[in-house]
Amino acid sequence: MRCHAFFNFNKNAAEANVTTKSRSDFDMQEVEDYFNYMGMLAAEGNYDSLDVLMESGLEPVDLLLLMACSEDDFPKVEEVLGAGANVGVKNPADGKTPMEMCTKEEIKELLQANA
Repeated sequence: MRCHAFFNFNKNAAEANVTTKSRSDFDMQEVEDYFNYMGMLAAEGNYDSLDVLMESGLEPVDLLLLMACSEDDFPKVEEVLGAGANVGVKNPADGKTPMEMCTKEEIKELLQANA
């Protein structure tokens, strides 16, 4: 049985002495879990946007970056960028990049630093 942690209460993985994930360590179940946990299902009322994302052929780590940016979830953005998420990925539904989806300046700065 696998356990998923959605929050990192430490400043960063290095300070917490945590081993970071790589791109291939993320899977579609984590994408669906994040969608459900962040309340996207409740906000949208259906799985249509999740289905578009999951059927796009994009890597799970890149999908998580798009979703985390749309939620302004700094810890998750930091986690997936650390795993090598593609900052140039485009949302298959509307063509927006992570930079266009987030509103928090600290996330924009993190994305620029990883471009």
